[in-house]
Amino acid sequence: MKGSNQAWACCLAVVCMFTALTEGTHPLKSKAPVKLPAPACFLLLNNAGGVGCAGTKGAETAPLFFIDGSDSLNNLLRDTKLSALAVLIPFSLFTPQAMEVCAASGKVKGVYVMQPGSAPEKGWSPFGPQATQCQGGQARAWAGPGSNDLGKKLLPFPVVQVNSTQSKELQDYAAQNAGNSVDDGSFPRWSLHMDYQMQADPAQSSMDCIEKKTCLPIGGYSPYAWFGQPLQQGTQTILLHSQLDAKAYFTDLAYGARASAASISVLLALAPKLQEVQSAIAHNGLSVVVAFTDADSYGRAGCRSLVNAITTGYACPQGKFEQRGQFCRNPFQTFPKQLEQLASSTVKQVVELGQLSPSSQLYVHTPCIPNVETSALGTTVKNAAGATLVSHGKPPPPSCLAEVWSAATNPPPTVLLSSSNESELPSNFSNSQFDSTFGDIDALCTHANKLSSVTSALTGVTVANPDCEVVKDIFGALMRDPSSKLYDQMYADGRKGTGYTSIFRAFVLQPRPWFVSQQLGEYTAASTSSNKDCTTDTDCQNGELCIKLKCRATSSSFAVAVSPAVNLDFDTNTVTVDRNIDVPTWAESYWKDGFGTEGYWQETAGMQAGFVILGILLTLASVLGGHFTQRHFERLFKSR
Repeated sequence: MKGSNQAWACCLAVVCMFTALTEGTHPLKSKAPVKLPAPACFLLLNNAGGVGCAGTKGAETAPLFFIDGSDSLNNLLRDTKLSALAVLIPFSLFTPQAMEVCAASGKVKGVYVMQPGSAPEKGWSPFGPQATQCQGGQARAWAGPGSNDLGKKLLPFPVVQVNSTQSKELQDYAAQNAGNSVDDGSFPRWSLHMDYQMQADPAQSSMDCIEKKTCLPIGGYSPYAWFGQPLQQGTQTILLHSQLDAKAYFTDLAYGARASAASISVLLALAPKLQEVQSAIAHNGLSVVVAFTDADSYGRAGCRSLVNAITTGYACPQGKFEQRGQFCRNPFQTFPKQLEQLASSTVKQVVELGQLSPSSQLYVHTPCIPNVETSALGTTVKNAAGATLVSHGKPPPPSCLAEVWSAATNPPPTVLLSSSNESELPSNFSNSQFDSTFGDIDALCTHANKLSSVTSALTGVTVANPDCEVVKDIFGALMRDPSSKLYDQMYADGRKGTGYTSIFRAFVLQPRPWFVSQQLGEYTAASTSSNKDCTTDTDCQNGELCIKLKCRATSSSFAVAVSPAVNLDFDTNTVTVDRNIDVPTWAESYWKDGFGTEGYWQETAGMQAGFVILGILLTLASVLGGHFTQRHFERLFKSR
């Protein structure tokens, strides 16, 4: 009996003290901690240091509050007795000003942003409108007044986007905290355990972290194809260009990237029409190159790589690459040797597609300081497409190739076709004028027709208008619309990904460049192709590539799109940097393992102390009770 009483008392004491020593924390709704699956911003690094979210050096636990405006945010941060807190805010409050207030307080350990109800489920980003100014004769992009460009700031806490269901649940927890006066340090309360640690040091540059192997360069692959004369010495080349990627604060949500998806659809739909008349283009002694440069949203990496190849010459990538005809080939992948020929040819003219909207008018933007060639090209485009030529007094919107090529010797004349004559543009992630419902898709087809008219005028060959249904199918696939006939082709083999350019991986193509390169390969396939079944390029004979599981002779390929300061060894999958090349170089930090959010219910500090005291008292009682019980029975047995 004595041992049984002591055992029960000891067990109860241990339970009480264990409960207290674990800070009285109980998970949300279940016996196991509940993870909050939501995309978080991450740490990016450029030549000067980090931007985005640095996270913390260790996990943080803080009570949750709902903030609905600037005044309530200021009041909470000023009056609360808490040294750590997490805030849930509407998208309208996700501004540089509000985030600066949170950072300056030193109290905010995490920000949870509610998805706006008016936006598509996964179609928004807090990158604001871009504007340009003419400086030194060049157009320079900058964030317009009042813009929401948070991508240029470094925040010392994680920022997590939550959907409508998660928002409602978190609002309920925050409401209970408000009712319990948690801002005065009271218990019980709902708290979030936030663990979003990055490996890279935000104070370092991208060069530093690449060398320390705590980050990887942002990059990708740029699909392109040529029509007409083969790329060779003396060939006059017309370059048609579109940006391929997008910028997004939460990269998991960037699959739509409507601004770039619109221009990609227009240019890619033109490719089969160029293929139909490539003999006539060749007869005129011309070559038309269609290029989609990746990784342009960060440091113009794709444009820089292409211009670098054209102006300084192209070499096969580092590694065991064998030069076979027009390709550089190793056991795993094929790269275009043709760029070496493009470097020795003459790029006569460049037409770049900017951001498009359903506006029936297309505008031609020429450089800040025009010359005879750009003026003549602008007039040709204006007359062919019925476009409006922007006066030179207005700064043009950012032009990727023109901006990069301005540093080169004798850059070719470049004209940017875009949707507006205003200097301020919509976000380069989201173009609200087009969405996945195709409400204004006919206007996009109109722009495709204007591009064919421009191409006809430049080549002297009649290029037919792109098929509007093809434009719709391409745009639908890029926007992840299952009704698109090309949807399954883009996401075949379980491919997933976004329109955002991720970290560079050798021989790994994201869905967007892979899809565009496969479509280009199909559109440019020669009738002499063997059409042999294949799974990789190495299954095909020299001069053919594996396009949609068939060996085809094609003029399409892709080039590596990374900063020219980054050196890649494809055999060892290692990355080095050349600090002597002074160009923007962006990198993304590695996450540390196990990142995410967990929610807990925290009891009062007094209750925790009570459990400790109760545990101690029960332990003492069990010992004393056992001692006196033993003495009692000893005296009882001795008296007998």
